[in-house]
Order: sequence, then C-alpha cells, then structure tokens
Amino acid sequence: MKLGQLILRRVAKSQNLTPAQKLFEDLTRLGQPSESPFPRELLPMAVHEAIRGAFNTQFFQFNLDWVLPYWAVRQFDPAGEAFIPRMSQIGLNQTHRNWTAIGTTKSTTEPVVDPAGLVTPWLDGWSLDTWVRVGDKTLFPSRHAAPKQTVHDPAPQVVTYFESDGVFLEVESFACIMRKRPVVMHRARVQNLTDETLKPQLYFAIRPYNPEGVSTVHGIRYFADGYFSVEGRLGVVFSGKPDRVVCSSYRDGDCSHMLDAAVDTYESACDTGLATAYARFTLTLGGGATAEQTLVMPIDGEDVKPATAMELRRFDYRDWRVRVHSQWSEVVDHGLSIEVPDADVQRLFALNKAYLCLFDDGDEICPGPLTYHHFWFRDAAIMIAALDKMGFPDRARQKLLLYPKKQKSDGFFQSQDGEWDSNGEAIWTLAEHFRMTGDEDFLNKVVRAIGDGARWIENKRLTKAPAGSPHQGLLPPGYSAEHFGPNDYYYWDDFWALAGLRDAWKVTEHLGYRSDYLAFEKMYEQMTYDLRASLKTVERRLGEALMPAGPYRRMDSGAIGSLVSVYPLRVLKSDDPLVVNTLNAIERVSTLDGAFFQHINHSGINPYLTMHMAQVHLMQGDPKGWALARKVMKMATPTGTWPEAINPRTGGGCMGDGHHGWAIAEWLLFVRNALLMENEDILVITPLLPREWTAWGQRVVVRSAPTHYGAVSFVIEMRDNEIVLNMAPEYRHAPRKLEWRLPMSVREALVDGQMTAVNGHRMQVPAGTKEIRVPRAGLAS
Repeated sequence: MKLGQLILRRVAKSQNLTPAQKLFEDLTRLGQPSESPFPRELLPMAVHEAIRGAFNTQFFQFNLDWVLPYWAVRQFDPAGEAFIPRMSQIGLNQTHRNWTAIGTTKSTTEPVVDPAGLVTPWLDGWSLDTWVRVGDKTLFPSRHAAPKQTVHDPAPQVVTYFESDGVFLEVESFACIMRKRPVVMHRARVQNLTDETLKPQLYFAIRPYNPEGVSTVHGIRYFADGYFSVEGRLGVVFSGKPDRVVCSSYRDGDCSHMLDAAVDTYESACDTGLATAYARFTLTLGGGATAEQTLVMPIDGEDVKPATAMELRRFDYRDWRVRVHSQWSEVVDHGLSIEVPDADVQRLFALNKAYLCLFDDGDEICPGPLTYHHFWFRDAAIMIAALDKMGFPDRARQKLLLYPKKQKSDGFFQSQDGEWDSNGEAIWTLAEHFRMTGDEDFLNKVVRAIGDGARWIENKRLTKAPAGSPHQGLLPPGYSAEHFGPNDYYYWDDFWALAGLRDAWKVTEHLGYRSDYLAFEKMYEQMTYDLRASLKTVERRLGEALMPAGPYRRMDSGAIGSLVSVYPLRVLKSDDPLVVNTLNAIERVSTLDGAFFQHINHSGINPYLTMHMAQVHLMQGDPKGWALARKVMKMATPTGTWPEAINPRTGGGCMGDGHHGWAIAEWLLFVRNALLMENEDILVITPLLPREWTAWGQRVVVRSAPTHYGAVSFVIEMRDNEIVLNMAPEYRHAPRKLEWRLPMSVREALVDGQMTAVNGHRMQVPAGTKEIRVPRAGLAS
C-alpha cells in the first residue's frame, strides 16, 4: 500500500470517514492504475473552484434580494429554464459561462465583460456594474430580460445596451495602455427616450463577484478627489466627481438597498469579504437628450497614490476609443487576410484573429482570460499553430524558444503530471513552426529539446507489457485531457507521441544528424507497429475497425480524441477505415442538434471538438465540414466568442472558460484550411469551397497566407461565363504540384492559356501555374 493511501485510511478512521474513504478508493479504480491519479498541479484550481461554488450557494440563496450577477439571477430563478437545484451545495455557473475578453495588443492579463456589461478589471477579481434609476424604477442590467451586446469590430471593445422606463443605457468597455499603465476604460451613456425632462441617476457599483461567482472584497475606500481603492489598491478613477457615494458591508446589506441614502459613506471594511459600494451621478436630460460619464480602472490595480489617480483622470475617451480601434485594426490587417461572400464568416474571422492575439501573453499563450489563464502544451499546440498560419510567426517564435526551459531534465515537457500527451504536442508545435517558417536558426536552437523529448517518449512507452497485451508499446495510463474520462491508456496521447517521434526523425534528418534520425525513425516505426497492433485487438473485440478513447474502452464520447490521428497530425489518412468508421460512430453516439456533444465532464456541446470533426470532413472533401462550421458559427455570442462547452437548454456556456482560446484557434484554422491547405507536397486551393460561393459575381480573395512552401495569395472570380483562379505565390520552396478543387465536376480548363482535360472536382497542375480559367460550359451538371 502506498504511503498516501495509508495516511488517508488512518485519517478517515480517526474522523469516522471510513465509508467515504472506501468510496473514494473505489472511485479511483474506475480508470486504469496510474502513477499520477490526479495532476497535483490542478489541485489548487479544483479546490478554489469547489470552495467558490460552496460560497456561491451559501451567499446567493440567502441574499436573492441583492443585485446578483447575470448568470446567478437566472440559475437561481426556479421559474427560469436555467434553474439548477442545489442539493450538491456547489453553486457554479453552469448555464451562462459567457464572457468576452478585452485587453491591449500586448496584454498579459485580459479583463472580461459578461453578457450584461459587468466588467471585471482584475484577474478573477471584483467587478464594476452600471445601473440607472428614473424615479422609483432602477434598471439593473443583470436582471434585464434581454440585454443586447456587440463589439466594435474587429477590436475587443464591448458595447452592451438596454432600454427601460423611458431611458436607453449603453455601457462600453475596452482596454488600453495609458501613460504606460494597462487600464480599462468604461463609459456609460444615458439617453432620454421621452419628450419630457428627466433626472436619471447613474450608478457605478463595485461588486464582490465576477462571472464565475464570489470574489471577495474586504475593503473599499472612496477618496474625495474622485476615486475608489479596492482591497488597498487603486480600483476606479472617475473623470468627474459623483454627487453621492455609499460603501457598505455584508452586515449592512447590499449598497443597492441604499439608493436613497441621504449621506455619504466613504469606507467599508467587511470581514466576510462582501463589501460593496456605488458612486452616483445625477443627470438632467431634456427630451431626447444624451449624457455620458467615463472612468478608468487600472488592470489588476496598483498602489494608491493621489498623483497617479489625478494623472489617470486626464483623458479624452473618444480619442482613446479611436486609437485603440486603429491599433487592433492594424493587428487584424497583418498576415493572412481573406474576402469571402459570407458576411458572418468574414466578421468572425477578423474578430477571432484579434482575440487570438489578445490571448497571446508574450512568453506564453493561455486558452482563456479567466478560468483558463494558465499555460498547457495541449491548448498551445493548436493556438500557436494558428498564430503561425494567421501570419504571426514572431509571436509564435517568442513562446516556442522558451519551450526548452519548460522541459524537465529527463526530457518531459510537463504541463501537469500524468498528462503524457504534452511531449508529442510540444515537439509537433516546434516542428510545425519550422515547416511554416523555414527558420533554420530557430530549429538549431530547439533541436536538442526535440531530441530529448522524443527519447522521453521512447522511455515512457510500455515496451515491457505482456506480449499481445492491447497496451503493449503504448504510453502508460494518464489523466490526459479531462474530457476523455478517468486515467487510461489514451490513444490521444499515443498519436501525439507518434507524431512527435516522426517529427524528431524528420527535423534531425533535415539537419543531417544521422545517428539521431536513424534512431528516431526506428522508434517511430516500432511505435507505429505497436499502435496498429493495439488497434487490431480493438477491432477483434468490437467487430469493426474503430478507435475508441483507449484499447479497453467502448465507443463513447472520449473517442473524439482519436481523430487527432488525422487532424492535425496526419498520422492516418482521412479515408482510412479506422478514421471513417470512428467518425461515423462518434456522430451516432455523441451529437446533438448536429454538433458534437461531449457526455464526459463537459456535458455540453463543444465548439472546438465540433470543429475537430469539421476538419476531418474537410480533409475528406465532405461538405458536412462547412455544415458543422456553420453550426458553431450560430452558437457564437453576439461578440463572436465561444465558451468551452455549451448548455443545450440555455445556449450559454456550461463548462470551462467562457471565452475559449482553443475554440478561437480551431475555427480560424478551419476557415484557413477550407481556403488553402497543405497535403504532403501538394498545395491545395479551396479544398472545401461552399457551392453557394461560386454564384455569378462572387469572389474569394486570400492574401499573404503562410504555408509550408511560403506565402500564398490568390483571387477567384465567379464570372458569368467562367470561374477564374489567379495565383500570386511567393514560394520559399515550391510544392510538387498545385491542386484546385471546386464543388462541382470539371471537364476542361485553360491552364495558363493551354486547354486541359479534367475529370472530376480536382485539377492538378504545375506548382508555377499563374492562372486557371474554368468555362462554365466545361462544368459538369
């Protein structure tokens, strides 16, 4: 018996917890025995989430008359579709995990805005709410039946607006660098919709919560010069001075209960951590008139200094608004740009290109601004690949050059213990960056880390398992991605490892390290054999060539991980029976309303895993790829974001970060791959072109698209009598062939002026081809 188990049993016995301890031990046996039953690196996050969930339940259910956050108003309402009973005593946001990250072009922390305009300027901290009162009626945005939200495309400048009781309220939030300080700028604009003169009261309220739940605030202080400190740090600086300030503690009640307070209260100390406060501005508006109030919030706060506050008060909001929009437009205009005859695709592409860069924290990239503001090799593999393919190689390189420092002495690229996929992910990402850039200097800097990582894979494989065992030669049981289930021998881990061995072989061969590449080639071939043998045992057990999550599993939702074999790793061909059968089985057992539903842990519709399926369909040339992509598009929030998983009842997020970076990257990569894609040594143009885009008068434009061969630009014009492709590549090294695919069969085409017979949807021509003209008369019906 391990020491940890012995201690657990003794503690359980002394505290009369033996039944619970036995149940816990049995729980750990659901999966395969593992050297790392649960990644210890996740323990602080898990404990924090559990305690916050308990705090949420205990606080919210006894204080439903407080102004609660958007999600809690709905989830604690027994008459609403989002209601969840609270027997578990863990009140987490499982119905509306949606928020939008805002930040600068060089952010390392991204504030978030929830669907009702609540803005959280500090990482996992308190929030600022905006209320407006007319007479005895108050508009609390979180209680509004239908708040509306948009974003100032393509910049992460979030606008939320409401109409109620004769007034229109608009709140806008964005981030900028003001006097070398990252800050959130926030504006509230109130318009009188009546013909009478009104005197609305505008409130800016400090709230001890954020979109995940309670985030305790023990102290708030207002300074007469027009600013608040929160938890002893500079929190809110107003451009003008309010006419009333109220600070309150939990024992005194929510400041929303004190809107008629006759005196100011400038300070609140609350040992419960539920201090609240508001600053009120009374407006006078004639019929149809508009007034606004602005403020600044330092991101993550700073020391309270009067000089700093006074400095931050001096700003021109409109100037900063235009300046920030221009900065983000420059980011989006860099690198790959597209023009397609679908306004929704065009908008989401530009927005998410900006969001991808927003999640770039310099030396690392994180898959979320709030829940997932951490680094994992898994998410980074897809997100850094997207940076490269969107035309941001310098951003990708900055992070990848630090990968060797993240590697342990034994070669393990460790995000978390027991996550055996990370080595393959790290090696593939490093190699893919080289394939995209041809950067020999970069490759020489990281090749040693690649080799050490490949040797770790070989040493970790279970080469001494019993002969004929389904897990012979696989990686040991691990936790892997949480959406697969308990510890197991995951094919996801093995396919990443196999790709890592392949890429170690290829890059060392490229550099001429003969002994290394021969060794890695042998490792790759042996693991390929072991993996194929394992899958053969599964085929005998299940009666069909299939790839479940692991060799002892049936076809459940976890099988989605096995599709990594074809996308993005290309270890298997897209027409391999293993791939075709597995994709069909997943669509039978794990789809809801045409999208992928992850039954395991996420318990929701998963946008990025749906896009993973779409990518496989794309590689198969199946229009279903676009059908899945459009499903995901429809699930985007009005600000163009996706949570990790979506509650099928509410349409809101139910798991993970409410603005998910992996989802951003997968959607961008799908659009890119549908327009052009590498297929071994062939460059494919429009591998999955929607047929409706080929109507007369439409055009498809791709500019400065990075590829394995160099930058590629092209224009496709749909004329009344022909479809014309004009290529403008800047090859670093030319592909062997150029292939153009159309959604209809072609009989003949003019290739650089020469009539060429064609038979099917695909035209393969020399890589240097400049123009292809397909007469509409040459298209099969």
